[in-house]
Amino acid sequence: MYSINNIKPRKVTKKEILKYVRSEDIFRYYLGFNYEINKLYLSPLREDHNPSFNLFYHGDELFYKDFGHSTGDCIMFVSNLYNISYFDTIKLINDNFSLGFPIPSYNKIISKNKVIKNYIPSGSDIDTYFQIKARKFTKKDLSYWSNYELEPSDLKGKVYSVSKLYKNGYLFKSYKDDELAFAYVKDNRIKIYQPESRYKFLSTLKADDIMGLDCLSFKDNFLIITSSDKDRLVLNKMGFDAINTNGETVIVNENYMSILNNKYDVFFINYDNDLTGKYYSKRFVKKYPNYNIKPLLLPDNIMVKDISDYVKLNNLKKGKELINKLL
Repeated sequence: MYSINNIKPRKVTKKEILKYVRSEDIFRYYLGFNYEINKLYLSPLREDHNPSFNLFYHGDELFYKDFGHSTGDCIMFVSNLYNISYFDTIKLINDNFSLGFPIPSYNKIISKNKVIKNYIPSGSDIDTYFQIKARKFTKKDLSYWSNYELEPSDLKGKVYSVSKLYKNGYLFKSYKDDELAFAYVKDNRIKIYQPESRYKFLSTLKADDIMGLDCLSFKDNFLIITSSDKDRLVLNKMGFDAINTNGETVIVNENYMSILNNKYDVFFINYDNDLTGKYYSKRFVKKYPNYNIKPLLLPDNIMVKDISDYVKLNNLKKGKELINKLL
């Protein structure tokens, strides 16, 4: 880890920062992957469907160029990435790289929801990884989950409240007690759920990761497959065996389905009752014609599209009655 000792308080400049950490390392940390010089990537600074972002050397220093946004050095890149000022960028880099300059911590600014999407380009040789510092569920956490009639005992070992999130070993975000942040963990991979944030999900899960396999009881002859961790937890609370994929566009792979087919006679696909959910439910059924798979969509007339929202609008008992009626 970088460190500086016996530095008297003074204004910190980019030049001083770059004495202790290279521009290459700053770009690598905030991009979250090992880049190649002059190779085009999707821009992390904006919505980008055609690769238009690259890194290049100007003299001895590394710069970026976004053909649809801006060109600049590593400081400007971080500033644009978080939409923060020059001085706040210096504070953030000072914190993340533990440089030790005697300037105010950036933590108080992070708490104002300055957060970026988890950006991992396809084909990257080093994936972003997350680590968390868990905390006891706060009053606001418990109030949130009580909307779905989920208690701490229902969440234990399945959901964690997050006080600090680390990205590639460095502090990425700190959460106050009145900020909702939860983690779902699969092996050494993590999905962060921020219900009140512009970016609700930050994830290092693999596309084909399945959540909830370790909680199956195999007591019934059917399994409910959903696309939401929250829906799965609600269905578990009702007493149903349920798992969830990493999104509606993800279909459980053949290996998992073969194993589960030895345990269950019927699979119900409980995706959202909207155009996307209906479309991918049909695709799931079509992919496995030799398995007994049936869509389990909520009725159109109940004003919500998933079972957790139905429970929130009504209650758990009515939600279970609805699922039993649809099975």
